[in-house]
Amino acid sequence: MTDVLVAGHVNWDVTLVADRLPGADEEAVIRERHRNGGGSAANVASGLAALSVEPTLLGSVGDDEPGRLVRESLAERGVDVDGVQIVSGETSTKYLLVTGEDVSVLGLDGVNEALDPEDVGAEDVADVDHVHLTGQRVGTAERLAALAVEAGCSVSLDPGRRAGERAFDGVMNHVDLVFGTDREIAALFDESGTDRDDEGRTEGGTETVTPDDAIVVETNGAGGATCCDPASGEHSHPGFEVEAVDTTGAGDAFVAGFLSVWLDGGEHGRALEVGNACGAIASRQVGARCDLDPDVLASFLE
Repeated sequence: MTDVLVAGHVNWDVTLVADRLPGADEEAVIRERHRNGGGSAANVASGLAALSVEPTLLGSVGDDEPGRLVRESLAERGVDVDGVQIVSGETSTKYLLVTGEDVSVLGLDGVNEALDPEDVGAEDVADVDHVHLTGQRVGTAERLAALAVEAGCSVSLDPGRRAGERAFDGVMNHVDLVFGTDREIAALFDESGTDRDDEGRTEGGTETVTPDDAIVVETNGAGGATCCDPASGEHSHPGFEVEAVDTTGAGDAFVAGFLSVWLDGGEHGRALEVGNACGAIASRQVGARCDLDPDVLASFLE
């Protein structure tokens, strides 16, 4: 069984399912309200655990009730949360306004980027086969990527919505796989870079470039996904037609599905198929932390 370290954001989500997105000075009706765990790293770790991959999560939550609930729920799903530090402050909270396939997000970052590069070491990657990095402090991600390569681990990156705001070139030097939506991939590989600050944030673009041997996996929602491998060319899958209830976390479910196949030596086409199936299943559920039941997945693929 493959062991994977997933590092990045661990959040608490408040999801409001509304009849529509209100404009200025307008009011919409909330049809459902849900509270659950979220955060890209936590979502991927949860999905991997459901797909018979053993995940360890590295991140931070606050010393509050949401932080306790998030850690407990992840542990119940089979995620090793020993690496999720509890620090003084508020757990990051995302307020999600959902109307079918449209999702608007308001974020309170809290302490979800409390891990400094100095907080991670060789022991964090010593017993894993793969390291998956999501949006987080660039310096921390760079440190983990370098440690992973030294330990002989493969590395993947999914920078999420902040692709383009932070330059991940120091991480890209070490990755085997890059995940992102079509918009995120375009932003991530924009080479019109300018100066950046200590956290990797840029003004006017990024300076991230694609490594020659990295596999780039680009998702396009209901349009399916494409995998570009320098060694074997382009592979694609058209996706699945489902009635979307909430697309929050669908991309994270896709990543978990793709990795579960790729890490087991499966072909790119099969990895795309399983990834798209996981994303479709996630979009039929409310909330980012979806239930990737293996029986449901098998039935869906059949």
